[in-house]
Amino acid sequence: MKLAARNTISFKEALNLCFLYASNRISKQAPAVVAMIAYLMIFQTLVLGMPLSQNFSIVVSSLLLILGLAFFLEGLNLGLMPLGETIGLRLPRKRSLSTVLILALVIGIVATFAEPSIAALKLAGSTVAYERAPLLYRLLNQDAWILVFSIALGVGAAVVVALLRFYRSWKLRSILYLVMPILISLTIAAKLHPQVQHLIGLAWDSGGVTTGPVTVPLVLALGIGVSRMVGKEHNQGFGIVTLASLFPIGFVLVAGFVLSSIDPGHSKLGLVPALSEFFTTSSLESASRLSSDFGTTLEKTLSLLTTAIQAVLPLCLLLLFALKFLIREKIKRRDEVFFGIFIAIIGMFLLSIGIQFGLSSLGTQVGKSLPVTWQSVSIEENSIEVKNFDHTIVQHSIDSKGTIKSFFLLEKDLGPQRIWFDPASYNASNKSYTYVPQIGPLLAQPWSGLALALFVFFLGYGATRAEPALITMGKKIEDLTAGTLKSKLLERNVAVGVGLGLVLGLLQNLYQFDFVVTITLVYAGIMILGAFSHNDFVDIAWDCAGVTTGPITVPLVIALGLGLGTQNDIVEGFGMLSLASSMPILLVLVQGLIARSLVRNKL
Repeated sequence: MKLAARNTISFKEALNLCFLYASNRISKQAPAVVAMIAYLMIFQTLVLGMPLSQNFSIVVSSLLLILGLAFFLEGLNLGLMPLGETIGLRLPRKRSLSTVLILALVIGIVATFAEPSIAALKLAGSTVAYERAPLLYRLLNQDAWILVFSIALGVGAAVVVALLRFYRSWKLRSILYLVMPILISLTIAAKLHPQVQHLIGLAWDSGGVTTGPVTVPLVLALGIGVSRMVGKEHNQGFGIVTLASLFPIGFVLVAGFVLSSIDPGHSKLGLVPALSEFFTTSSLESASRLSSDFGTTLEKTLSLLTTAIQAVLPLCLLLLFALKFLIREKIKRRDEVFFGIFIAIIGMFLLSIGIQFGLSSLGTQVGKSLPVTWQSVSIEENSIEVKNFDHTIVQHSIDSKGTIKSFFLLEKDLGPQRIWFDPASYNASNKSYTYVPQIGPLLAQPWSGLALALFVFFLGYGATRAEPALITMGKKIEDLTAGTLKSKLLERNVAVGVGLGLVLGLLQNLYQFDFVVTITLVYAGIMILGAFSHNDFVDIAWDCAGVTTGPITVPLVIALGLGLGTQNDIVEGFGMLSLASSMPILLVLVQGLIARSLVRNKL
């Protein structure tokens, strides 16, 4: 029998195919990210009238962010996801419950380190003053490994509890009614502690950081595999993402209490230097390795590449180990899987650059500029130092109310400009005067508040629509519900919820409401609505909230909150992310109740 001739293509044709394939993947990520970056830049420069620094760095980093996100997601789809889905479907059938739970714990822990959003937390470390919040400063800097491990351990424990739920047929609502009072109690206890109280916002935000494009598909695959094996396919793995976003909150707060008790002085030195040194080269430390001038030295490049390898490779090795020695199956399409792992590492490398110098930098600048709508804001980057300042040039003016003001004329390119004189800005030692331009307020109340509310709403809506984890979740829900819940409608409703949550976070930041009271009231409302909702809607609503925060939303929201908090002289600006992820739960539950009511009326 004569074999058919093997088709071959030229090198040029192969390059064209690769280019078309890559451009197709990149084009799926580019529109939403480009629109978000352009939205922020236009709002900063044209609406707020504030200068935007590091323009070239932001643009280049944003392009790298798009490229990195496309590479990273494609690497997950080719390399990690096939392994995770195979393990989720086969492991529960071949191994005991204890083996499944142990592997689930380890996967939950290791997957957390591979989340791109984890790096965004470390970027906040430089904004915290040690003197005002030493414990918070310590967890974001010297002992960052404690924060990372606490979050990872919380995710691992959550996956274990979620799988036990499928085995024991526990309802998610029952678990939530047990977990939420514990979290609120820990939060109230932290509020009463002089040092741990500064960790509350960070702890609640850490729950949103954990559920991204790596953790969500993996834990969903495990959950679906277990639920099918135990004959509870109607659960379809829902609820596992919810617990993965809740458990880290308690673990971070507990870590704060423990650290505070064993070291009341909060020494700036790390507790365990060896562990601290290892984890500061992990994904949480990637940003601090680079200087703000976007250097391209070999040392910095190798540092980021090492970070990407440490984040992705351990998870891949764990999945390969489980497939080889626990399930005892060969790797299907081995070349494709290994290629996927390779481009996932490259994507993580590019993504970490884009997060710091693109999203985080831009979000911080916009956050610091937002107060210009209702108050005067100093533009430090445009400050001018006048040397050999002569007091004799200072003149005086008086307004209709009798207020006397001092000023002088400063020669500029377009001619003399009047500059208000502030004695506090004069340095008598070197006879220099530092002039810091100010701008604002742009709008009077209540128009300034309305403008800010609209801005953050569309920011949250746009960033959420770009989240790959939400897109993945929406498609899975549509497939598993046989098209009953359309992915596009679900994505849009969740994005609206995030936008409303950001508005609530903005108000909480501006008017400095007690965060403990705010978060308690929000989740009290969620629990009340959940009591009247169908179990399926409860599962879906909470899981949708868990996937709203990923590599796009997290850096933007955290940077925005911290930048705004800096201008408002707040110790830390965490908390906006947790509020942004809570409102979609309310929205989906309300829509579920409305849908059930309409069905009953038709009957």
